Amino acid sequence: MKQLAYSCLLPLALFAFGCDSSDDTDAGVTDSGVHPDATVRPDASNRPDATVNPDAQVGPDAQVGPDAQVGPDAQVGPDAEVGDGGVEGPVTVRMFLDQGQPLPFNVIFQAPDGTVVSSTLAFGQAVENLPPGSMVTVPDNRFTGKGSFANVVLFTGVQPGDIYDLSPFSRPSDYLGDVEVTLPGYFRKDSDSYYIDFGCGPYFVSDPATPEVEGIYSDCTGSSTTTISIVATVRDQNDVLIAYAIADPVELVAGGTAFATTSRWQTAFVPVDVTTTNVSTSAVSLFTQHALANRGTMLLHQWDSRDPLGQTTTVQPMNSVPFGEGDARTTGFDLDFDAYTQNFARRATVATTTLDFLTDFLPVVTDHSVVATNDDARPEVRWTLPAGTANADGALLRYLSIDPYVIWFIVAPPGAGSVRLPEMPSEFSGFTPAGSATSESGFLLFDANLVPDYGVFRVNVAPAFFTRGIDEALQGMAPVGLEARLSMSRFYFDN
Repeated sequence: MKQLAYSCLLPLALFAFGCDSSDDTDAGVTDSGVHPDATVRPDASNRPDATVNPDAQVGPDAQVGPDAQVGPDAQVGPDAEVGDGGVEGPVTVRMFLDQGQPLPFNVIFQAPDGTVVSSTLAFGQAVENLPPGSMVTVPDNRFTGKGSFANVVLFTGVQPGDIYDLSPFSRPSDYLGDVEVTLPGYFRKDSDSYYIDFGCGPYFVSDPATPEVEGIYSDCTGSSTTTISIVATVRDQNDVLIAYAIADPVELVAGGTAFATTSRWQTAFVPVDVTTTNVSTSAVSLFTQHALANRGTMLLHQWDSRDPLGQTTTVQPMNSVPFGEGDARTTGFDLDFDAYTQNFARRATVATTTLDFLTDFLPVVTDHSVVATNDDARPEVRWTLPAGTANADGALLRYLSIDPYVIWFIVAPPGAGSVRLPEMPSEFSGFTPAGSATSESGFLLFDANLVPDYGVFRVNVAPAFFTRGIDEALQGMAPVGLEARLSMSRFYFDN
């Protein structure tokens, strides 16, 4: 059995952190996964009036990970404008595994000017009173010092009442048990290929007439650790889907083996007709993906990749499987150029999609740069929005420092035009650039019909991106009816 290499290379995924297979055992982090030099007070805070781990709801019912929603019903603080001053109020940051287990983590609360208010080593939850327009910084737990790899997430324009639900960037995957899958046998006697998918995969099946045993891990099951769905597919020599079989639901046996028998092979497909018009003739490639989602995890990806070859109109027919509540599905488009990418994702019960690249896609922010300030440790990232983007919901900035090698992902309102890195406590000085550091910036712009403003993007959408990856946030977690547009210039996740 082998897993296809493209299982984590999805066109809308800048990088799903759950796919990270790097070995951090030599990185020097403690077993708890927190900064080894962090100071822990009895109240888990470096500021006496900070509140950590109040009697708020912590556990599987908390709104975290795959249970979060990208849309107008997100849990957001007051609709105060981004800015300095104003009445202080509580800002909450929570760190959990997908199924709700609280984790230790570091968080720095900063004032609107970037000065440190408090630095906390918390367990599951930390709360601080902040004025409107403040900042919240969450450093990666794998930090070890100069020359190491690290990520930092910075939220700007923070408002009193905000609640940020996160999962660690490289979260452990627990073994849940095995499943023995019995397929209907061969669909036909030729050179077809057989696969099964249950949230991770697709996995190649060498003999469909023999039961296939797969190990199930928590990063493959989305919001459930007890139930999965299985889709088996047959593809011809051209990788075209020609048959499918389903087993749903499949109840797992904790630490043991569950047995699942799929339906017979079926060919009653849902046709997916994708038409794109006014495609730029300078595009390098056009990648189209179609995906199903169930219980917060994705199943059955169909894709078509082609060189536009100067064609301003393309038609890409694909087959899909009728599966999931209301047959809700997502169609994603990835138009690549030499230096940037434009994406569009639509989650709907209608499988036919027509897009006009002149009107449906979001212009790209190409004017962005890193500017030195009077403090070498606090450079500024600046950008200029192109025409047609003034009403975009949110921006993600990527700041890369070479010495020390550290990457900041900055959540910002598109109209801000600039963000200066905040102060960092001395124990996290290795996360800040040195005066001689070389650096670069990247920019992601986001706009969606069901996301009303930067407040929802900041509190709900961006954390979902960091927690599950952009692909699952827009496909496995999104409400039906979502239409999301993204444009990226030199932006990608590195871990």
